Amino acid sequence: MLALLERWSQHGWLRALDAAFAAFLVREVSDAPPLLILAAIIAIEAVFFLEGKGIDDPVGAIAVHGIGGLAWANADLAAAFKQTAEGVMVGLFAPRAQTVDVVVKQNDLIQGVFPAQVGPDASFRRAIPGSGTGWILELWKDGLRLAEIAPY
Repeated sequence: MLALLERWSQHGWLRALDAAFAAFLVREVSDAPPLLILAAIIAIEAVFFLEGKGIDDPVGAIAVHGIGGLAWANADLAAAFKQTAEGVMVGLFAPRAQTVDVVVKQNDLIQGVFPAQVGPDASFRRAIPGSGTGWILELWKDGLRLAEIAPY
């Protein structure tokens, strides 16, 4: 994870201070899941982005939930699942290359099944059109359901 953040910093996508902060977090909490470290850095960047747009977010709630949008995570995979006016958006990130199956349902009817290859250089994003409520995202790996997530 630190190598990925360092590359982002070298490309100017992430402030060097934030990459250094991630390294500090890893040193202080060596067993922290890599995705937790990434979520912390994204939240920091989101706060600066919002403030740059003139949006006051003193406790970071908009940055964490509105931009970070992390709906579920474990040590190997993170998922964002957001309902929009046009349907739902799915996003996945993983610190190591892996394949998972993404199943999107609405009111128990399957709206899409997508095999997703994700890793540090290959995120997954998909928009599924539709309206209404009852959306559910399921993540599967090797025949086991990892998560069942409602959109935020």
